[in-house]
Amino acid sequence: MLSRYLDVNPDVITLDRSATGKPSLSRELRDRSALTFNLSHAHDRALIAISKGQEVGVDLEFVRADVEVANLSKRFFTLSEHAAIMQATKERRATRFFRYWVAKEALLKAQGIGLGGLPDCEIVFEADGVDTDVQARLGAQFPNTLRVRLLPCEKGCEAAVAAQRLDAVNQCGLESL
Repeated sequence: MLSRYLDVNPDVITLDRSATGKPSLSRELRDRSALTFNLSHAHDRALIAISKGQEVGVDLEFVRADVEVANLSKRFFTLSEHAAIMQATKERRATRFFRYWVAKEALLKAQGIGLGGLPDCEIVFEADGVDTDVQARLGAQFPNTLRVRLLPCEKGCEAAVAAQRLDAVNQCGLESL
């Protein structure tokens, strides 16, 4: 997919990683194209977003009932996020937890901040559905104002994309591996 946007043979694409592990095009390709990308994978699915002139982040997760939602949300999320998760019915808690998780992780990945940035990132859902922008309150370690959007995907799966300008994200697609 990157080779198509760069108009080069896939064999010439080389990647770098930031100190926090975020992949990027090699400096030469970045300077020439200003193309950025991010990817996530879960089980046999992959999600990739490609943008130009801005950082982008994505996350994809399958909702798993075996996750200790109450403990994890209390430990890593803000008080309001934890309360919203715990207010959901027991059957919906895991889905709501992963919806918050993908939104937060997409934001962190767009900024190249590791999971240590979780407490400095608060998500507020206006509605409990996909295809809507999500309100994000970001702390000092986020140098840019970012927007996040939940993405439609198959039942039992949650996904989100984050960028300054979501309209400039050229490609965001879920693919089977």
